[in-house]
Amino acid sequence: MEEEGRRKKSMPSFVNSPINLRLDQTPPDSLPVELQGALAPIYNAFQQLLSAFQTYGGISQWDADIWSQLTPDQTVFPQNANRLYVRAGEAIALGAPVNVFSNAGALGVRNANATDTTKPCHGFATSVIANGSFGEVILGHGLLTVTAAFVIGQNYWLSTVSGQYVTVPPAAAGNIEQFLGVGLSANLLFFNAAGWVRH
Repeated sequence: MEEEGRRKKSMPSFVNSPINLRLDQTPPDSLPVELQGALAPIYNAFQQLLSAFQTYGGISQWDADIWSQLTPDQTVFPQNANRLYVRAGEAIALGAPVNVFSNAGALGVRNANATDTTKPCHGFATSVIANGSFGEVILGHGLLTVTAAFVIGQNYWLSTVSGQYVTVPPAAAGNIEQFLGVGLSANLLFFNAAGWVRH
């Protein structure tokens, strides 16, 4: 019962959704208690589906009444259609900025590095990827989630240390300066691999 109460409180309203199922958050109180209990999981499932469409598809603006309740990962598309499944040419950490490259003629991914122009960043890893294993990377832009890794409003650039971020862009001769995103919370980075310039 307590879990059900938490679910109801956390579910947003969908007044502004173009998908109108004409369903409230919960079954009507006028129904018998047994029927309410039986229908509650179905109502919750529909709300979860609408939430997924809203979050991952951005089908419309969220209702203004709940803007104060929304978290960044409910409003910025987490990754949408930018997924790539590729073999790692070295060990890659969760969230590491990565470089897509030709590994003996096959598509591969490795840690990005700003030391020179050979390993600019193309995306980030969504999990730890062992050397030689296939893993998922998000190319271009997306929402990166790594616990206690970021500062709200802080800008991040590619580091001269492989697979790392820095808060001050590298500026030594030969280094590339590549902006990678901005912190939305302690756990979230809006990742947006921009073009780069060489010093």
